[in-house]
Amino acid sequence: MTMRIHLLGYPGPIGGANTELWHVVRLWRQHGVEVTAVPTWKDDPIWRGNLEGIGCSILTGKPRTLTIPPGSVCVGYCNAQVAMMVDRLQDCSIIWVPCMSYLTDQENECRPFDRYVFQSRSQQARLQPQLEARGVPPDHCRRIRGAFIFDDFPYSPKPHKPSEPFVVGRLSRGDPKKWPADLWRTLGQIPNVRARMMGWTDRIARKCGPPPPWAEVLPPCAETTQDFLASLHCLVCQNDPVDHPAAIENNPRVGLEAMAAGVPIVADDRGGWLEMIQHGRTGYLCDTSAAVGDYVRRLAAHEPRRLRIAQQAREAVVDTLAAPGPIWREWERMFKELGA
Repeated sequence: MTMRIHLLGYPGPIGGANTELWHVVRLWRQHGVEVTAVPTWKDDPIWRGNLEGIGCSILTGKPRTLTIPPGSVCVGYCNAQVAMMVDRLQDCSIIWVPCMSYLTDQENECRPFDRYVFQSRSQQARLQPQLEARGVPPDHCRRIRGAFIFDDFPYSPKPHKPSEPFVVGRLSRGDPKKWPADLWRTLGQIPNVRARMMGWTDRIARKCGPPPPWAEVLPPCAETTQDFLASLHCLVCQNDPVDHPAAIENNPRVGLEAMAAGVPIVADDRGGWLEMIQHGRTGYLCDTSAAVGDYVRRLAAHEPRRLRIAQQAREAVVDTLAAPGPIWREWERMFKELGA
């Protein structure tokens, strides 16, 4: 029997939820799920074309008037606009994927959904107790790794010679809570460094200060993620050390992308990074800015080690972190439970 679901919202080019959504929809379609996408922000023609190109149908209408057939199984990914629709979906089953390490005001205001999907143990440990306090049964909470089509990021590590600048990058959306105030001081410890930052905004500049001469700052989507990663020798993923939930990563998509592409990562020793990186084998985990600088210097000074870590990271993505079989089986089981 063919499974059918309604997707509440389109994918997008920025943010973990938006980019993961494009990968998970393709996984569903590979297994024959009929997907009807419902644009909730705007009917973006590019994403409409992408979705129709893989066989999805599109259902348009204003969120307050849109009618989805009763009994439908709907999936929403961290989409605040769904709060405007939820009263019209009383007769539908809703699978909700919160994506962050905290619940937003809109998520807390909505009625409890029929299923919740977490992508990491870290996120589940933070959010499930809050949901259970609102009456969500434990078996309505599932953990499913984010789908990732790793062939979108061919393995191609950028070679580094000792005489060349060592290119360190950072890619993040423009939430100041995600950027450490001592960014330039940390990277300035690295000899012959060149920095490339994408996702830079005026808000980030006010927090971190103007870029030094050896740094290049780019606005969001100035380059494709693939081209940006191809320019790097290393990716630094250090967020603000203040324990704000927005600074704690759940299942960082940029980590999967960099690991697949052959870019070693130096990341925070907390949150979803602990489940993604094996310290010293597929990347480095750090709890201080000084440690970040130390591990980046190690990568810059020893090219065979850097390439070995890159190769082991790619293997981890393909073999375990993004292996599609287990991810699909969990979605399939949940769809069948809800009668998709």
